[in-house]
Amino acid sequence: MDEKWRMIAAREKQCTDEALRRGRDETERIVGTPDPSMALQIQQEADERDREISLCRAAADNEAAEISERERNEYQVEAQQESNRASFMAIVTAPTH
Repeated sequence: MDEKWRMIAAREKQCTDEALRRGRDETERIVGTPDPSMALQIQQEADERDREISLCRAAADNEAAEISERERNEYQVEAQQESNRASFMAIVTAPTH
């Protein structure tokens, strides 16, 4: 299970790193052009980068929630099976009158 969590974290980091790289590249491109609206463009790029990073985090959170739900379901099934086994053993080993 730990491997699944590491994979989610790695994908989130990769996604975030790519968004940051694209943001830096775009900011460098904007700064390299003589445009009076450069500050606005840089702010728009920063906003877009922040949005992309939020999407990366949301995707990771969704994956984590899905894994948690599956784990909860597995534990519930295991608990029910254990309860059923205990009940069966109680019946099987109960003294007969």
